[in-house]
Amino acid sequence: MSAESVPSPTPTTYGTNLWPRIWKFIKISPLTALAVYTLVSLQLEENYPISNYPMYSNPSPERPYYMITDGEGKPLAIQTLTGVTCPKIGKIYRTKSEKLAKQLDLKAVDLKPEHQQTIATEMFAYLRDEAKQKGQTAALPAKLRLVKNYISYENGKVIETPTLIGQE
Repeated sequence: MSAESVPSPTPTTYGTNLWPRIWKFIKISPLTALAVYTLVSLQLEENYPISNYPMYSNPSPERPYYMITDGEGKPLAIQTLTGVTCPKIGKIYRTKSEKLAKQLDLKAVDLKPEHQQTIATEMFAYLRDEAKQKGQTAALPAKLRLVKNYISYENGKVIETPTLIGQE
């Protein structure tokens, strides 16, 4: 065959078929979904996985945890009795404290003992209701206490400091 018999490629021959193929690829490509997600995340200021988590960016040397005890201060297996975990107890307490503090135009750490007792009383009612739903009402003691324990590391020793928040 001679060079004259083979038609030379023209822009219209390839150009008309190429753009629909590119557009189809863009519409179904996971890279497009990633680009859209990235743009939306940046617009909403959510930078996962590079988010600003204060609990990791500025850890405190003391770490508190919350627990429920009986009237004498003996820790209870509250998750078994109510289905509510100890971390959840802390979260409930902190959430209620922040809400009440906001209503009183205070910081949560500045709540008075009577406010803390009110929150603890609400929590005890909630825990008793959860125990009732699990059929564990008789297993909960008559008196409950909400205790906040601080764990710190001083002079090579782990030190726990319990603080009574509220009691029945």
